[in-house]
Amino acid sequence: YVARIASPGEILTLYRYFGPESKYAPDIHHNNWDTEESEPMVVGGPASGVTIDKEQHLITSSALKKAFDRFMGNFRAGRGINIFHSDTRVGWVLPAYINKQGEIFKSGVDKNGLWVISELSNDTPIAKKVIEEIKNDKIKSYSIAGSATDTEIMHKGAQVYLQVNDLCIVGETKVL
Repeated sequence: YVARIASPGEILTLYRYFGPESKYAPDIHHNNWDTEESEPMVVGGPASGVTIDKEQHLITSSALKKAFDRFMGNFRAGRGINIFHSDTRVGWVLPAYINKQGEIFKSGVDKNGLWVISELSNDTPIAKKVIEEIKNDKIKSYSIAGSATDTEIMHKGAQVYLQVNDLCIVGETKVL
């Protein structure tokens, strides 16, 4: 916020947490972010579960946690959200978001997998199209893209799968 690079969703969250008398109120009112039509599109959901997926991969919760922490810690990479695993950026991951009702939503990893809260950009044609697709229920899910850096072949009964013990999420860097 001090560096003037906080997004509208981040500033709204700070305003909702610290209240209408906070230093964030002038930004909210000046930009009219407190109105329904100007509030940014913020969406959330599971991005990767700790389960064997359709590619026969299982990413462990500890691998997800390490990779997600690195991803969120790499500010220069921008914590980007891309459309359909492309290089087309349509938003960014938020650490947390507080909605108008005061509910708090957090990005992070638990024993079930990775949960992501993201703010969508509205300044490019593709981002605007993605917002419309979400509103029209045509885009309903997240997934992560990354590179496995430590894997092992595992067996669960007759099923063979690749267990990912470490990975780099797109936009994150890892010194190997």
